[in-house]
Amino acid sequence: MTDFEVGNIAATAVLTAKMRALETGRPEPLISDPYAACLVEHSGLDMASVQLEQMTGQRLFESNIVRTHFLDTSLQAAIAGGVTQVVILGSGLDTRVARLELPSQCVVFEIDQANVIAYKKRVYSEEGVVVPADWRPRSGDLEGDWIGDLTTAGFDPEVATAWVIEGVLFYFSDDVVAKLIQTVSDYSAQGSQLLAVHFGAGALVEAQTREMAAAATNAGGYGFKSIVAEPVGWLDEYGWDVEAETFGSAAQRLGRTIPYDIEETPGQEIAWLIKAVKR
Repeated sequence: MTDFEVGNIAATAVLTAKMRALETGRPEPLISDPYAACLVEHSGLDMASVQLEQMTGQRLFESNIVRTHFLDTSLQAAIAGGVTQVVILGSGLDTRVARLELPSQCVVFEIDQANVIAYKKRVYSEEGVVVPADWRPRSGDLEGDWIGDLTTAGFDPEVATAWVIEGVLFYFSDDVVAKLIQTVSDYSAQGSQLLAVHFGAGALVEAQTREMAAAATNAGGYGFKSIVAEPVGWLDEYGWDVEAETFGSAAQRLGRTIPYDIEETPGQEIAWLIKAVKR
């Protein structure tokens, strides 16, 4: 029996890890994840057919690599700037706590489903993965009292925090996202950073996005439930100063192309990379 079932969000996490492993093995990769391959292998899911030559230039692959690069470099910059507390919400099979070699004085909290947390801890143990930072993974429900779980684990709201919210927000309704961001804002000291990704208004009309949402729902997984049309104004209301860039623009800077079915125009952005600082 494997730790995961195809169709649930954990299987999606394995596919995301597979894409990181493929990128790591290519010449001049944008990201490096030496632990992704073992997370895929231990899952028991058959992903041998997912090869780099098939994925290169594909929308899902290029988008995942661009967002990973953005979050990696932004988190490293936050740590270099003095942030010593990190919270990764919906961490999935993310390995930043190990592969980014975060310093020992850095406390890293992760929140996700219990089976995902248990699986990652087991694989790290069996593979001898060294985590230099003070790693505190916890199971929790992002629609429930996850902040209570975080506080119990030693989270300090008086300390500037780097919050990482990767492939999570678009799975939640607008109401749940608003509650989540309000909680993050309430527990963020001045100088905290919010590093996140979200779909834009263009995702509502772009064919591939709608097809992926339908496919996920039909497979018994999670469809996409929300977007943010304008990140700067959205997070300003919660007390954040915001920088936002589209996935497409970031990809172009990095020498990559994300193939969309429509041309992004103001008000029709498909996906956002968001970096915000708490006032």
